[in-house]
Amino acid sequence: MWQSAMSLFHNMLMTDIQAASVMSYNISITSCDRGMQWQQALKLFAGICVRHLKPDVVSYNAVITSCQKGMQLQLARNLFAAMPRGSIQPSIISHNAVISGLDWPDALEWLAKMCQSSIQPDVVSFGSTISSCGKAMQWILASELFASMLILTIQANAITYNAAINACEQGSEWQQALNLFSVMVRIQRDVVSWNSTISSCEKGMQWQLALSLFASMPVSRIQTTVVSYNAVISSYEKGSEWQQALNLFGAMPVASIQPTTISYNTSISSYEKGTQWQQALVLFSAMDGRIQRSLISFNAFISSLEKGSQWQQALSNVFPGTDSIDSIRPDVVTCSAAMSACEKLGRWEEAVMLLGSMGELDLKPNIISFNAVISACEKAMRWQHALSFFEDIHKANITPNVVTFSAAISACEKAMQWQRATTLFGDMLAATVEPNAISCSAAISACEKAMQWQEALSLFAQMLTSSIQPNVISYNAAISSCEKGLEWQQALSLFAAMPVSQIRPSIVSYNAAISACEKGSVWQHASSLFFAMLAASIRPSTISLNAAMTACERCSRWQQALKLFDGHGIRPDMVSCNAAINCCEQGMQWPRVSRLLAAVAKMAPVTLSAERVIPGYH
Repeated sequence: MWQSAMSLFHNMLMTDIQAASVMSYNISITSCDRGMQWQQALKLFAGICVRHLKPDVVSYNAVITSCQKGMQLQLARNLFAAMPRGSIQPSIISHNAVISGLDWPDALEWLAKMCQSSIQPDVVSFGSTISSCGKAMQWILASELFASMLILTIQANAITYNAAINACEQGSEWQQALNLFSVMVRIQRDVVSWNSTISSCEKGMQWQLALSLFASMPVSRIQTTVVSYNAVISSYEKGSEWQQALNLFGAMPVASIQPTTISYNTSISSYEKGTQWQQALVLFSAMDGRIQRSLISFNAFISSLEKGSQWQQALSNVFPGTDSIDSIRPDVVTCSAAMSACEKLGRWEEAVMLLGSMGELDLKPNIISFNAVISACEKAMRWQHALSFFEDIHKANITPNVVTFSAAISACEKAMQWQRATTLFGDMLAATVEPNAISCSAAISACEKAMQWQEALSLFAQMLTSSIQPNVISYNAAISSCEKGLEWQQALSLFAAMPVSQIRPSIVSYNAAISACEKGSVWQHASSLFFAMLAASIRPSTISLNAAMTACERCSRWQQALKLFDGHGIRPDMVSCNAAINCCEQGMQWPRVSRLLAAVAKMAPVTLSAERVIPGYH
């Protein structure tokens, strides 16, 4: 203990001041260094000069090391610079003491000077520089330094290997870390080596490799630590293996390992990814009083509420005026997650209120915050508000992304504002923001609803030329626009292209195509599409039936219409019945007409009940 050493030293001075030597001072300075007491070490060093003693290289090395550990880096460098003035030649220990506290550019420069001087760098010099590069995410430089060390025939030790592996981990270069770990054949791997390699696999999203290394630790007689568990739990979480992550978290007490805040944070994030907000709440509550919650814990918990659409819970934990949890101050991530929770259920007023409250917390909204509010307004059919917040993004000097544009275009689409939607789409291209299937589909749907079929098809063609893969919504909107524009051939062409693009037509796709054929009076195609639905195991709706029957009725194909009407278990409405009656009249099937009229008379005045079928039809 440094206090005991200092007490003995002072007692010696009081008893016999002449007994004080440089060696006794050096021993005391070293004890202060080990006790992280750089101020005391500096006082002792000054005391050497006061007593007209001459500090030696050991004195300098001890005080420089002490200052470096106390983060007094400039003071350490000043002491090093003073050594030649005191006729003391710096040793390799002196150099290593300074270099261990330098940032990577200074460490590299210092190492280069050492190579050009009479003091050649050793494994410690290289290890410290590699470590500095690793902390600064300069993994390539760290790897080059490690290779240079081997070229200079400096034998690497576990510390330098660990520093190099850690540098690769920081740079998410899991393959390089794994290579270094695998070549540690003659070097005893320690727990740091294993944990750093597991962490590199975690950062590289290689949860299977992380688990394999973790399982190998006991076989190699390496005791797993809380760091080992945290790294594997995190790798599971990042790999969306949330159940596995939680199983491992539950196994920690069995292995007599106390979970830390990091363990809890990662497990809450796992519940969030599994949309298990209730369990996340239980785990977050379990931290109370036992484990110190952090902002990461809080954000993971709020994100789980957002995934579970628990906007009230999210809002009550974030909105100013409520009691903060463990005095944790919400940040932009917290508020954005809470706004996203509101957005999912169209709670646009709450989302807007939360955006405004960020100013009270001295927080500056980011693009995620604005996207959540714009999407909330879009879902609530508040297109003017959505566009207003879209303008606010530019005022805040924030660059909108594809999510921003897509939400704004969708808001205009839902409000039948096709011109605004296409203008936004054009602005998106002008801003060199790459559209996706969502933004394109929204713009096409806006044109379709406004009967602008040519504009819709132009946008759809633009998708194809831009190598954007259309989805089922894109196709449905394009087919519907052709139907509204009486372009049945175009509609059928698009419908036929869906399987080629490996997109399975939905009931909306079939209905739009059948309706296009009905408007074009091509009963054969309408009828074929209806039966194709049945063959594709897609249950036709009343809309499908009405469109196909009307197509047949218009072409006086009463037998085909009645074939569609009969035997498919579809509950008809008034349109279906009227089409069937007209077809029977065309075929002079008067008994059937009578039975249909009797059935219609029993229906509600406007439409058929959803729970009734026509009795006595056959």
